[in-house]
Amino acid sequence: RILVTLDGSALARTALTHAAKLGSGRPTEVRVLTVSYTPQQTRREAEEQFELTDGDALRIDALGKEMHFNRRHRAQDELARAEQELRAAGVVAVQSDVVEGLAGNEIVDFAAAQQCDAIVMATRGHGGLGREVLGSVAEYVLRHAGDAAVILVGPRAGS
Repeated sequence: RILVTLDGSALARTALTHAAKLGSGRPTEVRVLTVSYTPQQTRREAEEQFELTDGDALRIDALGKEMHFNRRHRAQDELARAEQELRAAGVVAVQSDVVEGLAGNEIVDFAAAQQCDAIVMATRGHGGLGREVLGSVAEYVLRHAGDAAVILVGPRAGS
């Protein structure tokens, strides 16, 4: 069972190619996961949009709900496209999920709950050390993935 994570970026979509290679021609299930903000996280984000809300609590709540709905809708659309792409690449068993919370924690918890053998995810690959190279989510997953192999796809992998 392979878990591939998406975050809405073009870079993250490059991980699909690698997951498809691992999952095609074998009895493999590929799970595609997007982690979205919780309603509370989205409301805090809406609070920062003073020019749209004038700091009014009702406007903040309405904007937060709209942002949350739109974010989930975009995530579901992205997952549907990912499922199609994986099936077109020969992966027979594909499922997708949207969960809410902190990305690193949710990815690790989901992989453990689904008994995933591998986690495939993109990382930005900037120079430097630690978080500078991997990004905080990738670093967290790498450190906490337990028995699951972690396959990190850098920005040059898609070229």
